Amino acid sequence: MKTDERIAGECCWCERDLSATIQGIGASDTEAILSQGTFHEVHLPKSERSINAAMTKPGSVALTEGYHLMFATCSEACTQELKKALSLENGRFEKQSNLNAIP
Repeated sequence: MKTDERIAGECCWCERDLSATIQGIGASDTEAILSQGTFHEVHLPKSERSINAAMTKPGSVALTEGYHLMFATCSEACTQELKKALSLENGRFEKQSNLNAIP
């Protein structure tokens, strides 16, 4: 089982180490999220995989705007693959927003 520290340091899509520049997607999830931790394992049945997402914190701007999850990616290519996978999940992730790259 991966530690939160390990999950925080890797791309949710390809699992490579994140570099100094982090990209990603904020998303709402129409399924109930029961996790109370920092990270939540998200099952993507159509893509036959599971990925990790950071849970937005109560009172955060992201949660106030309706984004429950933040997916960190290492590159534009992984961000695009993640977008494709999320779009296959029959409207489950209707609300999505690109995260600004964090230098």
